[in-house]
Amino acid sequence: MSVKTQIGAPRCLCWNVSTPLQAASQLAGPPFLQLASGGLGGSNLLPMRILAIDHGTKRMGIAVSDELKMIAHPLEFIPADPFAGFLARLKTLLQEKEVELILVGMPRNMDGSYGEAAIKVREFVNTIREAVTVPIRTWDERLTSAQANRLLIQTNVRRGDRKARVDKTAAAILLQSFLDGLPSS
Repeated sequence: MSVKTQIGAPRCLCWNVSTPLQAASQLAGPPFLQLASGGLGGSNLLPMRILAIDHGTKRMGIAVSDELKMIAHPLEFIPADPFAGFLARLKTLLQEKEVELILVGMPRNMDGSYGEAAIKVREFVNTIREAVTVPIRTWDERLTSAQANRLLIQTNVRRGDRKARVDKTAAAILLQSFLDGLPSS
């Protein structure tokens, strides 16, 4: 970066850049550069998001991170059936939200073992892997639905409205626990 001046002209900052991204990275400093260089292993130049799925037999809760990967936002729920409809909506979200990683909640028993629900989630993850190019990772989701219900009750969400919100809230809790474990930049 250099400072150019002309006689009688105010000082201005000028960069030798050819793209808006290069200018933004110089304005934003090192944290932006770290994210722009790949974040969680991607080679994309722009910061991207993480999408979390709370797998359910009737509904899939969806949450997405902000671009800095600091805050999880509940997004929506997608009906599990028909699966083709779920997959189509998932692909749309991956593109719209510029997702670099899919995080799927892995149900575990309180003793840490895996049960029948975990087998279904593994099958789900394998099916999704065949349909999308975004990397997929599983994350322990113990008690996320219970936490989501408790949170919705504490915030005075009516029983009828809780049903529509619990899945995406559980996905956000799952995602936030993952984000909290990421190294800070």
